[in-house]
Amino acid sequence: MGTIKQGILGGFNGKVGTVVGSSWKGEAYMRGLAQHVKNPKTEKQLEQRHKMDIAQKFMKQALQFINLGLKDVAKKQSPFNYAVRQMVNNAIGDAPDYTIDFSKIVLSRGILTPPSVQIMYVTMTDIDLNGFIRSVGSSHVRLPDDWEGEHIHAWFAMRSADNKLITNSEYLGYYELE
Repeated sequence: MGTIKQGILGGFNGKVGTVVGSSWKGEAYMRGLAQHVKNPKTEKQLEQRHKMDIAQKFMKQALQFINLGLKDVAKKQSPFNYAVRQMVNNAIGDAPDYTIDFSKIVLSRGILTPPSVQIMYVTMTDIDLNGFIRSVGSSHVRLPDDWEGEHIHAWFAMRSADNKLITNSEYLGYYELE
């Protein structure tokens, strides 16, 4: 049964007859109850579902980052959904390989101008993530000691000091940690 929160003109949550009401990001929505869900599992549908699965698993690892990096461009959807859609549409190849083009993955999008030279030094001993100041020109990131010998993909992005602006993410490459 549906619950009306703001009188007859307000949105509602739940099912009333053949109508389902809910809200998302402060907006009230109503939709018709599905009569019959068709799921023929065509080859195209299975391929799309596999791409979605790959993208969702990948983006879950970067959730905290994309929530900051894509919050301003993800209109009417979550930053996570925006990132998954971008990855499915642009960065994952077709069956049977489903290769990922990591350089096409979007983790942040913004209007802040990135520095003209970007060099990444990764060490296993130093840390200074939030205290990085652009004019200093370099910073160190501490990674877990048990990552030594592992391979990682790295991206670069920067936020303004007031957290209002962000750069587009840039893929830096694939690295073996020493």
